[in-house]
Amino acid sequence: MMANDWQSKYFYVGLFKEGLARVNVGGKYVKSGEDEDLGCDLYTLEGGQWGFVDETGKEVIPPKYDWVDHFHDGFAAVRLIADGKYGFIDKKGKEVVPPKYDEVWNFSEGRAAVRLGDRATGKWGFVDEQGSEVVKPKYDYAREFRGGRAAIKLNGKWGFIDQDGNEVIPPKYAEVGNFHEGLAKVGLGDYGNSKWGFVDKQDNVVIPLKYDEVWNFEEGLAKVRLNGQRSYIDQQGRNIPEEYLSAVMLGGDIDRIKEIEGLQ
Repeated sequence: MMANDWQSKYFYVGLFKEGLARVNVGGKYVKSGEDEDLGCDLYTLEGGQWGFVDETGKEVIPPKYDWVDHFHDGFAAVRLIADGKYGFIDKKGKEVVPPKYDEVWNFSEGRAAVRLGDRATGKWGFVDEQGSEVVKPKYDYAREFRGGRAAIKLNGKWGFIDQDGNEVIPPKYAEVGNFHEGLAKVGLGDYGNSKWGFVDKQDNVVIPLKYDEVWNFEEGLAKVRLNGQRSYIDQQGRNIPEEYLSAVMLGGDIDRIKEIEGLQ
């Protein structure tokens, strides 16, 4: 038998993620639309049953689900054919979180956001890697954990919880981003017209909420927009002229650079 002959028994074999690949039996491609730019039809894989194989082609998890996601942090979201509920399996196929939720996010930092109920009125909570509900479903929306914090929405306002479910930043912001490099962008005001700044993990305002738009911090710098003008700031809120960006990204201190250049 050729090395890859095992693939012929499946209708679809996906890419390997964390040592396992999704496989489908009994599915088919159904036309779902057209790409006018490329001038071709678009197809979606529908039906059949899904499981996983390892890199040798061994069927580790037999196809029995009507949908599976890739493995993330050792777990994969799955959906049962019978009732359309979601849960999680480990790499041995054990259902560590029984399929009983109406929507789930992938595991991140040991937690996964889960929803009970429909999208309009359902509530979100979190489960741990043992399947326990560490945060009971009570939020209107929730995101994945990033940097030990997860954004949650309640009564139209956003805040953050820690991994134990404590509301370390109470829901009070109109809009928020995830934590990057220890800071999260937050906005106050009407949705879509907020003034933005940054807070740390204890809700201390590090960058005042005065900008019309902000981007996440990357390598110590964040792009911001104020009164139609875009620029960069560091984590102390100091404005970084574009001509000094390279020097600052290489570790230079903006105040010292300006002093050398005779700008202060």
